[in-house]
Amino acid sequence: MCNYVGYEFGAAFYPDSYCIDGKLHDADSPYLNDEDVPCPMCDRDAAIQWWLGRWEGTCEVGDERSWDDINAEHLANATSLVDDIRKNRGVQALANREGNLQPRKAACSKSAPLSVVRLTAVLGA
Repeated sequence: MCNYVGYEFGAAFYPDSYCIDGKLHDADSPYLNDEDVPCPMCDRDAAIQWWLGRWEGTCEVGDERSWDDINAEHLANATSLVDDIRKNRGVQALANREGNLQPRKAACSKSAPLSVVRLTAVLGA
């Protein structure tokens, strides 16, 4: 356990996640989380990919950009979020490691856009 606590499970005003063996669990539940949610402090790259997976292939209605552009923005947002979490806990961001992570090709059709999950909505702001 790395002593990380955060807001990954939807609480906006109190920490609702904690790390056990590199995986995050919901502090509001008496059960351990079945979902594989990587701790951003223990595994930066896996945490970025987890956030990217939540947003990838989503866009705002009417967004005319290509899926590659949209998912590149999602990757940048996921990287920024995880690096901010780490920075707020005294860990400096790694120098431009973003090139190691790539968004996967979107599995959904551009003709049926989905509402994007905004970073502020995820953080409850």
